[in-house]
Amino acid sequence: MNPGQLSIAQGNLRRAGSGRPLSDVSAAVGTGMTSNLAPMSRPVPRTIFTSYAVAWLYLAGFIAAQVAYAALSPHDQAAVLRWASTNVHNLRHHPVGSLVTSAFVTQTFATAWPALIALAMFGANRVLGNWRTALVCAAGQVAGTLVAAWAEIGRERRANASRPPFSGGLHGKGARRPSRPVTALAWSRLRS
Repeated sequence: MNPGQLSIAQGNLRRAGSGRPLSDVSAAVGTGMTSNLAPMSRPVPRTIFTSYAVAWLYLAGFIAAQVAYAALSPHDQAAVLRWASTNVHNLRHHPVGSLVTSAFVTQTFATAWPALIALAMFGANRVLGNWRTALVCAAGQVAGTLVAAWAEIGRERRANASRPPFSGGLHGKGARRPSRPVTALAWSRLRS
């Protein structure tokens, strides 16, 4: 085997394998076969974290939020759920806060949630990478919220359309409150 054949064999092994030549290249030279068996190396913890940073951060954030939520009193838990809900009222008053919080707060802390998050996020992170996974998750959260809000607005409109119209004006017996929030003072001025 001359040096030219050795460098060609090493190049073939690098292309077919993981970029590293086999430790015994001379065994593959002359056989016409290339191998993609490279020596196994131990995964570096830093690489494992940086390759799946979005999945690790979301999983850790979800678990931390659930532990903090479980430590609250039932009254405070109900208040957090009301504030984190992505209903139309919350989206009008604090859209970013409710969108972000609702991604981390659930009503129950079942052991299935972290397992499902790990399966979905690590799988997506492996295929898409960190930035694309974050973008897809954020877009999915926003799109899902918009669809739910659109459906809620549609239900409100259908419910309001089925109500009878005002009878007797604002002073009559059939007057009803406006659908938008109005202060008590403003409502009393309308009534008088």
